[in-house]
Amino acid sequence: MTHSGDSRQFYNGREVSSETMIFDQVFEIGLADIGNWTESLGNTHRRVRNFIGRIDELTVWNTALSGEEIRAIYRNTKP
Repeated sequence: MTHSGDSRQFYNGREVSSETMIFDQVFEIGLADIGNWTESLGNTHRRVRNFIGRIDELTVWNTALSGEEIRAIYRNTKP
């Protein structure tokens, strides 16, 4: 079974990139660290992604937000 989904990245409430992902299995992050996730190799873990920077605020949603919803959150919560 092939699955697909859109990935969009926002910076300061503005969409800066988007990509449609297509994969042949269910996409699951699994055990993850914020900004990085690891891949199991037997009894060890190795980093798959490395995040260099700071995460100011983290929110997890159970549904995809529209671009306008993201812009509204940014406008209403920035200092």
